[in-house]
Amino acid sequence: MFIIKSHNAKRLQLELQKRDCEIQNAIDFVVALKDINSESTGDSVFLKSDSYLLNVLQDLKVKLKKLVAEEGIGRWIANAETEVLLIQQTKSTLLDFAHAVLAKIVKIVGAQQACLFAHEKNAQDEYLQFAAGYACEQRRIENKRIEIGHGILGQAFSDGGITKISPVPQNYTKITSGLCGGNPQSLVVAVLEVEKKKVGLIELAFITPPLPHRLKFIEIASQNIARTIIKFKESEFNAALLSTSQALTQELKKQEEQLQAKLSELESIHREMEMKNQELEKSQREIETLNSLIESKLETQRSLYEMQIAHLKKKIENASAKTLNLNIN
Repeated sequence: MFIIKSHNAKRLQLELQKRDCEIQNAIDFVVALKDINSESTGDSVFLKSDSYLLNVLQDLKVKLKKLVAEEGIGRWIANAETEVLLIQQTKSTLLDFAHAVLAKIVKIVGAQQACLFAHEKNAQDEYLQFAAGYACEQRRIENKRIEIGHGILGQAFSDGGITKISPVPQNYTKITSGLCGGNPQSLVVAVLEVEKKKVGLIELAFITPPLPHRLKFIEIASQNIARTIIKFKESEFNAALLSTSQALTQELKKQEEQLQAKLSELESIHREMEMKNQELEKSQREIETLNSLIESKLETQRSLYEMQIAHLKKKIENASAKTLNLNIN
């Protein structure tokens, strides 16, 4: 009986030592989690252990590493997004912004070449026009116009979102900037779109295909760039409207001044005509007065003439009567 109890005690002691060892290893493991990205020396032991606790902790470490990696990627994307957003605050024109933002995106994602094409539309036509570039081939950007739905870029614009092309067709473009050269191995075309409104696209050429988190950043950046382009265009449109309004206001003011001058001239002419009318009326009254005087004098003269004629007639009659009496006698 004593032997059996000693054996059990020894086995229990070994079990307790094993548990103590596992607990100590677990403590060391948890302490090592302070630097989740480091590889602790006990990992190889934990991986071989059949302890449930240690296996759970190992699974926890794997998940924590994944979370930390995702958090790091999230911070990287957020910081990169902030760098792009800050460019808008330092640029006053759309062209300056386009060149600056392309240079920044190329640096962030590790591209070797970038081109930005703006969406142009009028009543008769719709197309993509080269607007800005970074290390682009001259032959690809001179008066470059792309029809919607045609070619790689035209089709990518119609499809929307991000288009990844690998391998890139031969002679499509050539990279000659920096230490890199030759044909790109990967092409990323991101349509600049926000709230279903497409304003253009960005074409990025890579020697080495970009990692998924860089593609995610390109997707986010393309939306922010679209918003900024829309703001710039709205600002330009409003500025054009303001300029047109000011020009119309100046023209209306000029016409008003001309009209006022004509009105003043007409008023002066009207006053002059009134003065002449008054003079004419005065002359008319003087003429009427003179006519009245003339008529009065003529009437008086007529009366005198008539009296003289009557007197002469009477004298003639008297003379005729005397002559007749003399003849009779």
